Amino acid sequence: VLPSFYEFYFDLVKIMGELAYVVISGQGKAFLRRAGKLATILAGKKEEIITGSGFLKKDDLLIIATAKFAKLFSKDELADNLNGERPAEIAEILSPKIHESSEGSGVACIILSFSSELLPTPKLNIVQNIFRKILNRSKRLI
Repeated sequence: VLPSFYEFYFDLVKIMGELAYVVISGQGKAFLRRAGKLATILAGKKEEIITGSGFLKKDDLLIIATAKFAKLFSKDELADNLNGERPAEIAEILSPKIHESSEGSGVACIILSFSSELLPTPKLNIVQNIFRKILNRSKRLI
């Protein structure tokens, strides 16, 4: 157990074929851009762990954001900056504001883009085992 003065939060995403599993710990958020529209699909609260899952479609963009990233970029501002089609292009567009921010090192996000050829669902592997262990451990901490 961590001392009370530590804050430990994490965001996870696991893709299995066309299915995405998302875990948000703390005040992070998950966004989905589909057909040009951005929606908040998960919004965490302090000291809570929330999970969600759903099927992905061609050209979807999934963004998993830390609390500091979600604070720095409103949903509308994020939507306005998703002009790039590839995650690398979007990261380049977002980077200047992140580097100018006084928020520090906690400003981060995962940007995932899905093409028409999604990978088939993989067999159980090491990453899935780690993901399950983290989920089981987080349930015990609550």
